[in-house]
Amino acid sequence: MAFYHYLLLFLFGIFIEFSILSIVYYTYVTLSNQKWSLKESVVIFILLFCLSFFLKDKMLIVHLMVFGGLSWWQNREKEWRYRLYYGFFSVLYVDLWSRFYALVLFTYLFSLSIEEVNKSLILYILSYLLVFPTYFISRSILPKANSTVDLYNPNDKRELHYLNIVLYGMLAYFLIVYLVPMILGEKYYFYLMGHVPLLASYRKTSVFLFALSTAWLLSYRDQFLKLQLRERLKQQYDERLQNLENYGKQLEVIYKSLSHFKLKSEGELKEFERILNQNDLDLANHCFDEILSDSHTFDRNYYSLTKLSHLQITSLKSYLASKIISGEEEGIEINVELPDLISSTPLTELELVRIVSIFWDNAIEATRLSDKPQLNFAFFEVDNQLMVIVENTTKEDQLDIGNIFDEGYSSKGNDRGVGLWTVQKILNAYPNISLITESKKNRFSQRLIMSLEEKNTILR
Repeated sequence: MAFYHYLLLFLFGIFIEFSILSIVYYTYVTLSNQKWSLKESVVIFILLFCLSFFLKDKMLIVHLMVFGGLSWWQNREKEWRYRLYYGFFSVLYVDLWSRFYALVLFTYLFSLSIEEVNKSLILYILSYLLVFPTYFISRSILPKANSTVDLYNPNDKRELHYLNIVLYGMLAYFLIVYLVPMILGEKYYFYLMGHVPLLASYRKTSVFLFALSTAWLLSYRDQFLKLQLRERLKQQYDERLQNLENYGKQLEVIYKSLSHFKLKSEGELKEFERILNQNDLDLANHCFDEILSDSHTFDRNYYSLTKLSHLQITSLKSYLASKIISGEEEGIEINVELPDLISSTPLTELELVRIVSIFWDNAIEATRLSDKPQLNFAFFEVDNQLMVIVENTTKEDQLDIGNIFDEGYSSKGNDRGVGLWTVQKILNAYPNISLITESKKNRFSQRLIMSLEEKNTILR
């Protein structure tokens, strides 16, 4: 009988620790977009479960250390405030709401003292289980994982202000609600609360206010992210309009140039016919070379734009048209290959334009410094894969590409290395997309390979 009793206690302990760990982990993944492997999850669970037998009264500190340490390591490329926020908020969120149900809701609903609630095994379990629906309700105002809008922009003062508020709030909660009882001793502290109404009221009020503040912070975060989305969409919309305007102007220029070329060609061909009738072969060869030279000049300036007709993604087409025009005006040789009809990709349109724009802008900046400025762009389908290639000439024979995807890294100066890090962040959500970066023989290239086989399995 004793064996079954201890077995039930053991299984109960596993259930409680697993429940707490699951919701903390789910909160952490939602906020940070970082996941653990199955092996890491099993090791961490076993570690925390074993520690719960020896450090039962200190498990909040253990959870803070484990999740804080993992967040610090998994998000090591991010600013330190974000690393603390992802790890600590996940743990303290679960602890706060479990205390809210135990200290505020249950004492009111069942007319029990705090000490009586803590002695009830059923209410203890229920206080943690209710955190699940609480979080799922809160989750409705949190952005979904892998959203194109993410709370990470260390250059935004509003965002840093929000993080500072959250971090100071977490510190205050830890000191007031957890550290003071731990210093005094849990049993003595709860005994005092049972006999000193003012102290019990103070603790309930503190937990209630922190819970209310957390709900407000989540709502504020939702509004802030929506504002970021609106600003980003407006920026993309303005850029698209500008690109379309430039594209329209250039089409007008091309039309006028075609008319001029047609009239000029007619005159040159009549002159060429007249020379042929005179049987002057030397003069005919000279005239023929001039005609070809003029044709080649027209072809070099405008042929790249005509190839964009195969691209049916209008935002990307207008962007490329604008960049081709501005690049040729700078004297950069631009070659475009778009042999296939392309109307969609596994990426969203916004993500595709953002990635291509980062590749293109980096290529333009690098090729300006080379002895022969040249940019090659290709977008085609082969073997059930879409491939985007952006290649440019470089001043150096070979570039060090080991750290180019790290946040903050840039060969152009401090605080400018955000582009390629952003590309990597977007691609992390797509297991069917790979990126190959190469640098050799004074050329730098980015090859984005998008498999079409798993396109419908990508969850957004």
